[in-house]
Amino acid sequence: ALVCTPDMEGVDIFQKNRSKCGIRGTWQARIRFNNVRVPKENLLHQEGRGLNVALMCLNYGRCTLSAGMLGGAQRAMDQGIKWSQTRHQFGRPLSAFELVRKRVANMAALTYAMDAMLYMTTGMLDRHDEDIMLETAICKVFCSEMGWRVVNDSVQIMGGESYMTENEIERIFRDSRINLIVEGANEVMQSFVFAYGGKQLAEQMLKVQDAVGWNKDQGFGANVSRISRNMTKGPIFAKALPLGVEVFLGIKPSAPRISKLHPSLAKQADRLALLTRDHAHSFKIVSKRFEEKILDRGAVQARVADNAIWIHGMTCALSRLDRDLRAGVEGVEFERDRAAVEHFCDMAELEIRNNLRALRENADDSMLKAADAALKHNDTLPNELFSIPERSPTAMGTGRTLSQEGIKQFPGDGAHHASAHHAGS
Repeated sequence: ALVCTPDMEGVDIFQKNRSKCGIRGTWQARIRFNNVRVPKENLLHQEGRGLNVALMCLNYGRCTLSAGMLGGAQRAMDQGIKWSQTRHQFGRPLSAFELVRKRVANMAALTYAMDAMLYMTTGMLDRHDEDIMLETAICKVFCSEMGWRVVNDSVQIMGGESYMTENEIERIFRDSRINLIVEGANEVMQSFVFAYGGKQLAEQMLKVQDAVGWNKDQGFGANVSRISRNMTKGPIFAKALPLGVEVFLGIKPSAPRISKLHPSLAKQADRLALLTRDHAHSFKIVSKRFEEKILDRGAVQARVADNAIWIHGMTCALSRLDRDLRAGVEGVEFERDRAAVEHFCDMAELEIRNNLRALRENADDSMLKAADAALKHNDTLPNELFSIPERSPTAMGTGRTLSQEGIKQFPGDGAHHASAHHAGS
């Protein structure tokens, strides 16, 4: 990891500030590096440890991003609920209509879960836990996705007024969308959660497969000898038997027991235990079904990852509520939170069950065919009509000329594009 400054030879800032849909308080320049020589004292940490620096920064960045999404979502929720209670239609406030109440309940449930998950994750940061890449990735995906849902619900409740700048929601709307992309696009994060989260179980399954599985590259005698020898080893047999019962017979093990939650949360604890058992079972089943092909099955990975994220969300929400129950917290806000957690658990279970079913029954085949057809058709459209990535390896220099009229330069940056100053503000 290196520190580069604009005054270094070869650093070319060829566009100082790009006009953006949202987060307009930040400065996004475009920079090229042309044989830049960086002095030794500009080395961050140690040579060869740049990835560690980047990952450490990502852990913090994903938490601060989540905090921003939480703040925006909470403000959007409160504004949307207030609007639903004071805006009347058909002789009643909007909050009297069930579909509006559904959005209100969802906003309350999701913001509580976001808050609980962020609290749990930042606690890990404060304790300096060593490996929290998985937890920070889950927190980022959950808070950006659910925060976007909350803001969208508030926009829908406020209707056309939400688009009016004076009501502030439109800025939260514009500023929130980027967070599903930055600090790791959520599609990439889903694959990471699947691969890194399932790493230990996958390695265990591979060891069992190598020890007692049939190897098509070995002869009959060699296979029988190896399998017989390994099955007599206690540790291998203890892992191979229950795994074989699950993946070949489809018999699930007993659910884990969650016993330390407040007694009033026993029902939710049992549900969480069953969902955790079913999630682990589904990982083993799809790993056996697809084997190495699962590396290219992003849709399958996303379903498994999403279930892990929802289960983690339930865990954090119940943990937070357990703390408040044991502390004897009372009042209107607590009752709102308790109802929100109950609704969140219902929402999470529905999402998880739908994903489990989609691992067996889905539209993936038709999706891939439709995507192929759409890609083939797009190839017939001339590149000159579209924006093309500047460094595209297949279409460099073939896209349309991009208008710079929306560019806003900061004071003192020169007269270039000065006429467009107002347009980009």
